[in-house]
Amino acid sequence: MITVVNQLLSALSGAAEAPDTGRLILVAFSDVTIILAAALIAQRIANALKVPDVILFLLAGVIISPTVPFWVPIREASIANQLVVTFGASYILFQGGLGLRLKTILRYGKVIALLAVPGVLISAILVGFFARLLIPALPWAPALLLGVVLAPTDPATLIPILQKIRLKERLEVVIESESAFNDVTGAILFVTVVALIREGQVSLAAAAGGFAVQLLIGCGVGAGLGLLAGILVSERKVGFFRDSADILTVPVAVGAYALSGYLGGSGFLAAFLAGVFWSNAGEVLPRRARGSEEAKLSIFSGNLAVLSRMMIFVILGSQINFVSVQNYLVGGLILLAGFIFVSRPAVVYSCFGLDRKNRWTGKEKLFLSWVRETGVMPAALAGSLATINLGFPGNMQAVFNDFVQAIVFLAILVTLLVQALSTPWLARRLNLVLPREKRPG
Repeated sequence: MITVVNQLLSALSGAAEAPDTGRLILVAFSDVTIILAAALIAQRIANALKVPDVILFLLAGVIISPTVPFWVPIREASIANQLVVTFGASYILFQGGLGLRLKTILRYGKVIALLAVPGVLISAILVGFFARLLIPALPWAPALLLGVVLAPTDPATLIPILQKIRLKERLEVVIESESAFNDVTGAILFVTVVALIREGQVSLAAAAGGFAVQLLIGCGVGAGLGLLAGILVSERKVGFFRDSADILTVPVAVGAYALSGYLGGSGFLAAFLAGVFWSNAGEVLPRRARGSEEAKLSIFSGNLAVLSRMMIFVILGSQINFVSVQNYLVGGLILLAGFIFVSRPAVVYSCFGLDRKNRWTGKEKLFLSWVRETGVMPAALAGSLATINLGFPGNMQAVFNDFVQAIVFLAILVTLLVQALSTPWLARRLNLVLPREKRPG
């Protein structure tokens, strides 16, 4: 037991030597206190400036890392970082799913599927192509790996922004669903390209089969747990947890992720669909939870989602290595310009061009071309490279890992400070915001 605790402390703090259990508790409590105190101050400033709070959370992490004396760095590959990111992203996706209607998701399922599968692949190939243009000596497979890491969009950033500006429903559904489904594609492509680099070959049939398995298991687990939760909080006789529906959201979101992952499926997809099917259980069950219970659930889930965002982005900000970012600044900005102004529009216009039935307008396509923040999943994939042996000679892997992490952190900074900050303005400018009298709630 002592060995396990010492390993956990070492993973938590990134220290080479692990102190005793008491030291572990002090480190954990001090870091959590610092993170939440900094995040609360950042939230107040964000409200005063009327900017997305995740931007200030990220900047708070940047500030506390070198200035707070009691801060113990939380490394990218540490257990603490993985726990915070995994729980936070799962619950944020779950909470985002609570506000969506299943009928609307199914209605726009074609374009969501196009964005989540071929869209991610197109984005990865284009980014890899731009990386090769900038660094001709970079082999194709590592360049493609960089594109795969950057391809997934970020629900932790997108969902809170959408909840504040209240877009037209179909735009909200497509953006949130894409951010949930494309994590599956990104993870599968990541494993596939890593195998290609290490072994020199890869089975496309195995990769496609793995994707289908993760997708089906994630959908089944998420739908099953979501409907079960809807039954347990309903006004029926079996609604044993109707008075504790808000607390039940935690085991359902976390359980969906864990069960799906244990069975070989996508945990993030399962968490998202658990929220969707929970909120849509009323279409199957006539007697839903009382209005007061739904209000309590909404307040609790919203607050916990905010707490998750605080933890994720403050820690993420504290991990930014500005020396590495500075080393790759010029090339990184050129790469991101291609990523933002070429890759994303190419994905949107090609995918939406195949969905003629829903008659997407030019303004909607323009808006969706701009809205694609980078965050949790790319940072997690970049961090995992530190634990994978790619078989590069000499110190080439260390240089490549440093390059990928610098580009990912630069992408997070640019997409948050430029795209996320301008998203509400662009939505209003293009008249894509719901009139106040038509907004839900």
